[in-house]
Amino acid sequence: MEQHNLSWSRLTACVTLFLTPFVSYADDHIGNAYAGLSLEELMATRVTSVAGVEESLFDTPAALTVVTREDMLRAGHRSIPEALRLVPGTFVGRDDSNTWSIGTRGFSGGFGNKQLVLIDGRTTYDLLFSGTFWDVQDVMLEDLDRIEVVRGPGATLWGANAVNGVINITTRDAQQTQGLYVGGGSGSYERLFGEFRYGGRAGDSTWYRIWSKHFERDEYDLFNGAPGRDDWRMTRSGFRVDQERRDGLHLTVQGDVYDGDIGELVNGVEADGEASGHNILARLGSGEHASQGWTLQSYYDHTDRITAGGFVIERDTFDIDFRRFHDGEKHNVIWGFGYRYTDDMTAGTTGLIFSPSSRSAETLSGFIQDTITLQDDSLFLMLGSKFEHNDFSGFEMQPSVRLWHTPDERRTTWAAISRPVRTPSRTDEDLAIEIPGLFSFSGNPNLDAEELLAYEFGHRRQLTDELTVDFAAFYNDYDRLLATAGPQTALTFDNSASAGAAGFELATLWRPFSNWQLKASYSYLNVADDNEPVDEPDGGSPQHLAQLGSFSNLGERLRIDAVAYYASEIEADNIDAYVRLDAGITWQAFDGIELRLRGQNLLDPGHPEVGGNPLAEVPRAVYLELRLQP
Repeated sequence: MEQHNLSWSRLTACVTLFLTPFVSYADDHIGNAYAGLSLEELMATRVTSVAGVEESLFDTPAALTVVTREDMLRAGHRSIPEALRLVPGTFVGRDDSNTWSIGTRGFSGGFGNKQLVLIDGRTTYDLLFSGTFWDVQDVMLEDLDRIEVVRGPGATLWGANAVNGVINITTRDAQQTQGLYVGGGSGSYERLFGEFRYGGRAGDSTWYRIWSKHFERDEYDLFNGAPGRDDWRMTRSGFRVDQERRDGLHLTVQGDVYDGDIGELVNGVEADGEASGHNILARLGSGEHASQGWTLQSYYDHTDRITAGGFVIERDTFDIDFRRFHDGEKHNVIWGFGYRYTDDMTAGTTGLIFSPSSRSAETLSGFIQDTITLQDDSLFLMLGSKFEHNDFSGFEMQPSVRLWHTPDERRTTWAAISRPVRTPSRTDEDLAIEIPGLFSFSGNPNLDAEELLAYEFGHRRQLTDELTVDFAAFYNDYDRLLATAGPQTALTFDNSASAGAAGFELATLWRPFSNWQLKASYSYLNVADDNEPVDEPDGGSPQHLAQLGSFSNLGERLRIDAVAYYASEIEADNIDAYVRLDAGITWQAFDGIELRLRGQNLLDPGHPEVGGNPLAEVPRAVYLELRLQP
């Protein structure tokens, strides 16, 4: 494979963009809820993914990163998977125009089966193959509140499959999205995109919004120069209603529907697959008195997929979850229980089927977590466990212990030990592949859950009023990993593999001037297999990841932003190291009218990020966007 050289001219281009703010003299006037905050206020951002209730980011005893709506917009990302490039320790590799390999702390190959993704409390983890269909996970980006990414186990609160991380996507309350918003644009890859939202009020205590978005994205070229034929398009519409009731309860009802065509190459011939679905969610909760807080949530989700090769999957999921928390003087206890029912139907293709073709599965779960104050305002212990029974691996217990020390408002040190599991999927148990006379593969209905014993340590520190540092280190001991077994002509799965992974992540945030912010991070990962053949022998991720982002405001109406990403080689897939540079300029022409010009992967015409057959290249791309919010 041709080596992508990291030349001096590319480095010079990056440095030039990052030093641009030195010519600026204006204060921070951008319309961004986070840009004008002090570092103390930024670190006090409220998060929920670790404790289950709101706590400050700085005091959270876990490796956690928050990506806000403004972070996405300023970095130039137009999809949730791409925005995850901003998270230290999370590898985002583009397989082709419509497919991503995403993983936290390794094992990103395939569908990233060791991380759990939630959107407003609705899980996207698909039990057919253990992972997330990233091409259909989307929200109205203007209405996004934040993406909380827990790097490390999160099973105590969120259950099985939250092994290496939790990606918790939250949209804004309808009360925060009032009025009209219209946006749209076009570019070399983003051929056409547009979005619309209107938020209003009904009575004194009810707010709503309706929205719709559409995009058409171009195909990638293959590494040999041929067209990838993987262009795609998607339309999604939705609504949300929030009501503050007189009895102190808060009611949320929301849902969306989507439909799209996804291009593929099938035996060298262009064909379109189809993806559609809909969901509706309701959540009722009382948080007025912390000692009596509770939430009750339920959702229904339906998904349909027909691949270009003719494979069909339909799935219906019903989920109900109850949580209660008690805030005492020394003990903050949160507990709850849940039930999930899912039913699928598959239609295979020649030589590939699921047996049985249809299957339902139930999961019954409960959890309890206690945060104990050992020393007032400084030393805390969190103990908890999830208890689940599922139809694939039976009963699973997933405990966690976290200890942290916050001696003052500028320092937090924490450590944790956790034992999450990944349960088998339909593919693991029921897949059957047959090439008569040559090859056969069959799933194994007697598989156990994959198991992890995770050790973590972290430290956050605000070194000055302008500089913070966040460090996390980990060692993961995997057991009962999925592996292939049997003769090469008649394979199956078993739990014979094990592995160890170690690494660390270092992230800094520096604001040298009120109108200029720098973010930098570096991540190191080493995955070692104890025995072969393991399903993903090198974890599917590069050993080194780094990024540097510069976000500056030049006057009241002009902003210049740039982010550079580095990923080292992936030897098992023969993928070379690369540097990707994204940059853009935003001009606020008038109040409520913004024009954005963005360039992506500016340093080379294209490069592959993950292995594939065929191998696709991520191209250089530019797009222009107009945003109207009267």
